[in-house]
Amino acid sequence: MLFNLTGSSCSGKTTLAYAVADRFRGIIMHDFDEIGVPEGADRRWRHRMTEMWVRLALEYQDRGVDLLLTGQSPLGEVLATPSAPLLDGIAVCLVDVSDQVRRARLAERDSGRWDAQAVDAFLGWAAWHREHALDPQYRPHVIVHGSWPEMVWHRWTEWDAGDPRWDLNLHGGYERNNLFELNTVHVPYAHRSANCTVNCGEEGGGGTDDSDWYPIWWAAGQKAVKWSGSSGYRNVFFNNTMTKRLDNDVAGPIVTFYSEPHRIFEFGWDGTAFHHLDVGGTPISDWAHNETNNYSTDITGTSHGVYDTMTDPGQSLFLATVPTP
Repeated sequence: MLFNLTGSSCSGKTTLAYAVADRFRGIIMHDFDEIGVPEGADRRWRHRMTEMWVRLALEYQDRGVDLLLTGQSPLGEVLATPSAPLLDGIAVCLVDVSDQVRRARLAERDSGRWDAQAVDAFLGWAAWHREHALDPQYRPHVIVHGSWPEMVWHRWTEWDAGDPRWDLNLHGGYERNNLFELNTVHVPYAHRSANCTVNCGEEGGGGTDDSDWYPIWWAAGQKAVKWSGSSGYRNVFFNNTMTKRLDNDVAGPIVTFYSEPHRIFEFGWDGTAFHHLDVGGTPISDWAHNETNNYSTDITGTSHGVYDTMTDPGQSLFLATVPTP
């Protein structure tokens, strides 16, 4: 699997990567630029090198090791590399800081190296990264035009903001032990099954239904079968801001979703073992129409699939400190 920490210069990617690599076994860290950056390196060079790193990730994958890569390749570029579909998984995290902090870091790290125009370019690239992370339709020409001819852009260029592949999906195949924290996900009304045109209703094909799509997706029933089983245990959500708009009216209702900041929500867990999401003791057969049920531990101490009896006063369960944006 490839884990990619991306962002403009002086975001703190390398510092974060070292912290991650120190805490986990079975993961190897590399920096995109460690191979050297030639004079005049352009977009095509970055695309070719991204493919090279993806191929290295495949070599590590064959050895049962994951690659943690730091660099500036956004999710759209990673997905478009020729070899990307061969990976077991791709997870991209945008590491970002405020423009003020980035300016100060550039001045401290590379004193006198960058003129005002170059610094503005770093800030502009950071601004584009932020929008791309939220909406794949935001100015895709920035990375597509003048690209390496081998890139396969059509894999994602028709996706819209709020596409489930841009959301927090607990895929089947017993996917487990994931931590989702410090995310902001606002799913628009238009992101719903009735508006889907490709692979609708059922993964791999099928019809649409009248359900809304929420920030979290849980594999259950026949849809889970197509993912080799249901979602797994201890998928933890903490300190996220997640909403779903339920009406096309801009003033319509917005549902806040598992966003209590200091409560720890453990999906697929009852405190001691795996527990499928259930309603009244019966496992749900589909996430559609069941998104807003209460799966929390009830007054008898029985979990219905989301163990939520613990809280934490901090901003993060993983990071010792969370930088101010």
